[in-house]
Amino acid sequence: MKGEDQILELLAELLRKQDQTQERLQQLTQEVVGVKQEVAGVKQEVQTISVRLGSIEENQQAHQQILRTLAVNQQKHQRELEGITDILDSVARMQRNQNRRLDRLENPTDFV
Repeated sequence: MKGEDQILELLAELLRKQDQTQERLQQLTQEVVGVKQEVAGVKQEVQTISVRLGSIEENQQAHQQILRTLAVNQQKHQRELEGITDILDSVARMQRNQNRRLDRLENPTDFV
C-alpha cells in the first residue's frame, strides 16, 4: 500500500502543479490581453497624432502660400510707392522751377 500511497501523492502533486501551471498560464494570457489593449490604444494615439500632423502640415503650407502672396503684394506696393515718390519728386522740381520763374518775374532786378 505504501507504493500506492506514494503514487497517489505523486499524482496529487502533479495535479496541483498542473493547476498552478494552468493558473499561471491564465494570468499570463490576461497580461498579454492587457498589453495588446494598451498597444491598440497606443496605435490609436499614434494614428490621431498622425492625422493632426497632417492637418498641421496643410495649415503650414497654406500659411507659407499666404506669406508668399503677402511678399509679392508688398513688393508690388513698394514699386507703386517708388513710382509715386518719383512723381512727387518731379512735381516738387516743377514747383521749385515755377517758383524761381515767378521770383524772376516779380523781381527781375534781383537776378541781373
